[in-house]
Amino acid sequence: MTAEEFLTRIDHLWVPEPNSGCYLWTGGLLDHRYPSLKWNGKTINAARKMAQLKFGDMEGLVTRHICNTTICINPDHILRGTVSQNSMDIAPELRRQRSEHAWKKWQIIN
Repeated sequence: MTAEEFLTRIDHLWVPEPNSGCYLWTGGLLDHRYPSLKWNGKTINAARKMAQLKFGDMEGLVTRHICNTTICINPDHILRGTVSQNSMDIAPELRRQRSEHAWKKWQIIN
């Protein structure tokens, strides 16, 4: 099965987001943030399944998103990599969020 065939089979569980190009998952979630579904009797992470279909073996690797949207299943937004690479992807976003949060707090007290 290809990534496109998988998308077709689950097309009732995602919607395209026109501004970002993300395919946003509307089905169930694992840990309140990862797209999940029943597949061959097992609950699976839909983004990881997409990565497996796109790249093949994912042993020892994680699913990364270039869009930083964990509920995105667009194969063009999904990469495979190490936990370290995934942490590096997340770090700039967390720094930005912390900076914005600090700025908002600063504005309140000044």
